[in-house]
Amino acid sequence: MSGLEIILRVYEGRTLAATVVITRPIELGRRDHVEPPPYASIPGSPEDRLIIADLQENKISRKHLRVEPASAGKVKLTNVSSKSMIALSGGVRLAPGDAIEVELPAACELGERLVRLEAPPREELQLQSLVARTLAPGQGDPIAIAELFSDRNDSAALSAGGKEGDLLAWLQASIELFQCAASSAEFLPQAAAAACKMVGLDTAAVILRRDDDWTPAAVRHRDDATVSNAWQASRTMLGQVLAERRTFFNVPISLNAAQSLLGVQSLVAAPILDRQGIIQGVLYGERRSGGGLAFASPIRESEAKLFELLAYGVSTGLARVEQERRLIAERVRFEQFFTPELARLLQSGGDEILAAKEAEITVLFCDIKGFSRISARSGATLAIEWVREILSDLSD
Repeated sequence: MSGLEIILRVYEGRTLAATVVITRPIELGRRDHVEPPPYASIPGSPEDRLIIADLQENKISRKHLRVEPASAGKVKLTNVSSKSMIALSGGVRLAPGDAIEVELPAACELGERLVRLEAPPREELQLQSLVARTLAPGQGDPIAIAELFSDRNDSAALSAGGKEGDLLAWLQASIELFQCAASSAEFLPQAAAAACKMVGLDTAAVILRRDDDWTPAAVRHRDDATVSNAWQASRTMLGQVLAERRTFFNVPISLNAAQSLLGVQSLVAAPILDRQGIIQGVLYGERRSGGGLAFASPIRESEAKLFELLAYGVSTGLARVEQERRLIAERVRFEQFFTPELARLLQSGGDEILAAKEAEITVLFCDIKGFSRISARSGATLAIEWVREILSDLSD
């Protein structure tokens, strides 16, 4: 997923010839002998390339226009041709080698073609959220968690709106997830599958937060759901969860919704937190208006609570994996200097290692002949490896 997106459209006269969504620099120009015909998009580094004219069209240079997403709502245009001017909207003309940042939407002429640039349509979401902020792993009070599901209105909603056996299905789905080892490759896909099953979703995903961006770690679709191969989660929904650390749900989509949300009836998203309460990701789900759920009701508050409970389980599993990873790394560091038995004792910490006690011990004194001279010549890395090897032999 990319933060800045621009829709680039190329027109021949009044006919739309190509539409490309760009997130990184792209160069527009005429094809050469080894390139495919118009309107092929060729990935490259540091920029992609879009062929917009054939070999014989000399009004367009082989390298003509460079388009680059700039700050929000702006685009940078660079004339990379050697001799051709580029006419921009508003009567501005861009000479060869010149660059300009313009507000979106923007348009320019390349030969007999018109290039139009615009921002994607904004998502119009009507969001509801659970009142309480999501709990971080290890911070939950069992009584408080139970009270989340004890509201009489929720019970009535389950009876009136749910199918017979809903509660059993929810419990089975959650138990299947919790029985899956958090460190296994199937943990996150199982979480997405359980989310589909628990709330009757067409699509569910575990989306992790990495380097200030969102990365889908596992996506599951219901068997008979019709979902585009270019599926993307709602960035508005993800941003709202990130900002408020709450579960959001029940999102009717207007007719003016973004293309990625067409056909979506309602959404639900719950934060996945680490032990410090920092968002590590989001458990995300969609119920669509097409397929088997064409007339399904919007997501209920009781379903959103169960969805959040499942996200809490994912948070706990990931926190446990992180804790185990740190313990293993710590054990490895200790065992570089101590025996495995002493490393385990040091790692356990607490009262056992600090308590006063009487014991028979053995102390080994040794002096490595010529150590200063040799270590000065060998350097720190080889010297430490040498000392470890000697101490290991002497300890044995």
